[in-house]
Amino acid sequence: NGLISPYGLAMEAKRSDERKDQTYGTPVPNPSVVTLNAIGASVAANEFLLQQLGLKSLKGGDQWQRIHHPSGDVRYDLPRRDADCPECVRRFARGLGCSLPTVIS
Repeated sequence: NGLISPYGLAMEAKRSDERKDQTYGTPVPNPSVVTLNAIGASVAANEFLLQQLGLKSLKGGDQWQRIHHPSGDVRYDLPRRDADCPECVRRFARGLGCSLPTVIS
């Protein structure tokens, strides 16, 4: 009946130190942390532009980049790729050239 908030239940199930760490200073459920969102968006935009303009090449191909901003640490991860997976191998980046498993009526 909406009398009990799912967010409130989740917060009650946590220890007090977990609750404090996850509130970001506001009781709003899942708050948007503007500065963290801005950092992520600006890094993604810069990486895209540098790669598209040929000013930076992909290090080792299809690697994911993780940046820990407080320390400046940058790590590269290889995404899992399965040779039998149609998403990983056959349909990757085919766009409109691939038929979809849908029925048009």
